[in-house]
Amino acid sequence: MSEKELTLALLEVAQSTAIQILDQIQEVVPHALTVDKEGQVSVPYLPHEHLEGVGWEDLLKRAAEHLREQVAQDAVTAVALGVELENEGERGVGIQVETPNETVFQIFPIVEKDGKHSLGDPLEPDGLLFEDLYQRPSAG
Repeated sequence: MSEKELTLALLEVAQSTAIQILDQIQEVVPHALTVDKEGQVSVPYLPHEHLEGVGWEDLLKRAAEHLREQVAQDAVTAVALGVELENEGERGVGIQVETPNETVFQIFPIVEKDGKHSLGDPLEPDGLLFEDLYQRPSAG
């Protein structure tokens, strides 16, 4: 599987994960996903389950740190970071997916109809949630 295909596949998994989290707790808390060397997607890392009383910004930072730790251990081939975002009363899910050479960041509007959640068509904003989630330690 090419990095582009891996990126798109993990983006789809991340969208499904965001909907599951949204359906369970009515918001998309910061979370992280990884793909290991065998191509298996991890169970979502949900920092709010480990850190009580911490704000969203700190939870988002911890999720990003978790991904960077996995990359530094050379344990993964792709990473994804997801979080609910709000702008002018509109809710969406920001998802950033990275491999060593590919980065995608999209925001999906949250759509609620008849008590069910889904994600609308993606927007591609300028910038990223976090720079260099997939950075490798420099040699030396």
